[in-house]
Amino acid sequence: MPNKWLEFVKQYREQNPDLNYSQALSQARNEYVPVSIDRKQTRVDNMKTKVKENREKVSDKKNKVQLRTLKAELDELESEQDELESLETLSKDEKAELKSIKRKINSTMKKLDAIQLQNLQKKSDLIQNADDIGVVSQKRNL
Repeated sequence: MPNKWLEFVKQYREQNPDLNYSQALSQARNEYVPVSIDRKQTRVDNMKTKVKENREKVSDKKNKVQLRTLKAELDELESEQDELESLETLSKDEKAELKSIKRKINSTMKKLDAIQLQNLQKKSDLIQNADDIGVVSQKRNL
């Protein structure tokens, strides 16, 4: 296995032919990242990514359960609304109950919209983080 330092110096000298060997060595030393440090940082970055992904999975599961519950509640409320609207004459109590059901439907719809918006925001953040990680890794490779 070739020495990474010597490979780096060789590459650095090829990129900077105007420098003599001594200058190239001193400047290359300032820019060189030892492999062990780079590997450790990569491991740390990978672990951070895994932790974040696991947190997102847990959050997504909670949101999915909450969405299912709200959708079931919405279906139930809509069926109650249909039953009440099917009656030709409604008493004051029934009209009040119908209004209450409509308010609950609107509230449930708002909650659903908020959760779906949160999910979209999380996906957008994940995509942005993935792009940022890609940019960082490209800079390291340079």
